[in-house]
Amino acid sequence: GPGNLARALRLREVFHEVLKMIHDYKMISVYADVSGEIVILSCGVDRKWGVTVETDVAQKLATPYSVEELGDKLLLAFDNCYVREHDVRSRITALEKVLGTRGYSKAVKTKKLVLVEWDIDEGVSVIPTEKIPGRGYIHQMSMVKKLPLDCTKSSLAEAVIEAIDQSKIYGS
Repeated sequence: GPGNLARALRLREVFHEVLKMIHDYKMISVYADVSGEIVILSCGVDRKWGVTVETDVAQKLATPYSVEELGDKLLLAFDNCYVREHDVRSRITALEKVLGTRGYSKAVKTKKLVLVEWDIDEGVSVIPTEKIPGRGYIHQMSMVKKLPLDCTKSSLAEAVIEAIDQSKIYGS
């Protein structure tokens, strides 16, 4: 009856919550367009290879936005890690899907990338990148900013804003 269905759905919800909790590593990709617009992709599992990859679960922010708003979206993006698997058969990337663009190079042409990792042992790492023609996004490991796991929403957002500033796009 309806009671059983409700129970089954609730169990599924609980199962998903537990699944999200047991991950000791999460990653989000913050794409910042030169126009100021931000798209944040949550990670998920690529079932074929068992690796953590970007998925098309996205948060978007139009400019202007506040530190508070960015902080909310970053936390939401972390909450949405592992809710969806990456479709390995898909020929198009998660970013192309989210933006509705065809062609990865077109999708990233005017975008800086900041990676934010959440690691149960290492804490939070905010990683600026440089986009280099023919090589893609290169992590700027010398500029990584480390934050504690219990860092405030605003300190996380401020670190991301700083990293967007430090990130570069060459030859686009």
